Amino acid sequence: ENLNNIINERNNEIDQYRNRLGEAEREAALARDYEQKIRALVDENERLGGILSEKAGELERTKRELKDADSDNNDLQQKLGMVIKENENLNGVLNDNMRDLDNKKAMIRELEPYRNKAHDLENKLGMLVNENENLNNRLADNQRENQGLRDRV
Repeated sequence: ENLNNIINERNNEIDQYRNRLGEAEREAALARDYEQKIRALVDENERLGGILSEKAGELERTKRELKDADSDNNDLQQKLGMVIKENENLNGVLNDNMRDLDNKKAMIRELEPYRNKAHDLENKLGMLVNENENLNNRLADNQRENQGLRDRV
């Protein structure tokens, strides 16, 4: 009976470890998802940075054209205003994306310990499975021995 209690306790522990492992795996999957999102944000930031650089160059060209072409002053001022506004919008988007990227990085740092815990739990689960198999083998041996003794009696 004591051995059955121990086996039941081990089985309960194994179930708990399996549950915790499942939770850790879900968290690791979430971390991978965050990493993919961060990669996408980095790509988007690079794209926006290129657009921003392009727009900054366009802004400079527009300023030179404004100085050179007094007759087109009104048209060029309108274009300049649009470029400045677009530049500000892109800066706002870039700043938002940078904040979002920093938040995602912080989330990944927070989730990193769970990945390590999941690995530790996998190792512990393997040891418990081995221990459980050994206990089951010992139980089977004891049952055979008990049956042999019963048969003799």
